[in-house]
Amino acid sequence: MRKWCGLLLALALCLSSPCLWARAQPIDYRVLSAMVKAGKTSDFEHALAGKSARDLNSEGRTLLMTQAIDGGHADILNILLRLGVDPNGLMQVEQSGQRVQVTPLLLAVSARDGRATAAVLIAAGADPNLGAEALLPLHLALSLGRLELAGDLLDHGAQAGKVDGSGFTALMELALGADDANPATATMAQRLVTAGVEVNARGPQGSTALRWAVLGSKSNLVKALLAAHADPNSANDKGETVLQLALRKQFAEIAALLRNAGARS
Repeated sequence: MRKWCGLLLALALCLSSPCLWARAQPIDYRVLSAMVKAGKTSDFEHALAGKSARDLNSEGRTLLMTQAIDGGHADILNILLRLGVDPNGLMQVEQSGQRVQVTPLLLAVSARDGRATAAVLIAAGADPNLGAEALLPLHLALSLGRLELAGDLLDHGAQAGKVDGSGFTALMELALGADDANPATATMAQRLVTAGVEVNARGPQGSTALRWAVLGSKSNLVKALLAAHADPNSANDKGETVLQLALRKQFAEIAALLRNAGARS
């Protein structure tokens, strides 16, 4: 009798443990998802009390991480990371009807207001040089014109000289995505060159950052690239020089800048 009493007492103590009781409860991802969407941080934290990342299945973990990042809910994202969710773990998400792999940091960079969530991920150990699907966080930020976020990535170890899976340098992405009217664009170009980006590197079809800047009629960026010793006589794989491109597009101001830098007709 004493033996059974002891076992019953031990079982009662075990079941009364808050941690064990919480782990025994099934996770309702629909409820958690609604909390994330509504930004109910306290409710979300309470619902996952006693849980760890091991208690979340892959689909549920991806759902909650994606919603927290897309919604800009940095506090909720921080809760998930404290539970042990990997800040560098690849996630499968749907994009244009296809399933693609992304890192949490890539997702934060692509989000409309992702600077705060990116900061949370980096603080938790996200690698600013880890990419997926030919994308790199720095290059993606530059292509989207998110220069403050690009600066944060550089401040935390992003390697400016890396080339992405499509053959584009960080300078090329800047030339493709940045707002020429923003003075920070020229400043970023100078920073990238100083950090080791080859200003005259050739990408797909032999295009350089200068060619992309000319094609986008970005005169201020053209000035910055020429000041950084971009070749005014560079040509693509078809032999068309950047000056010929400017003349074909009737960009008179840019053509004058190129000629002043030594471009030959």
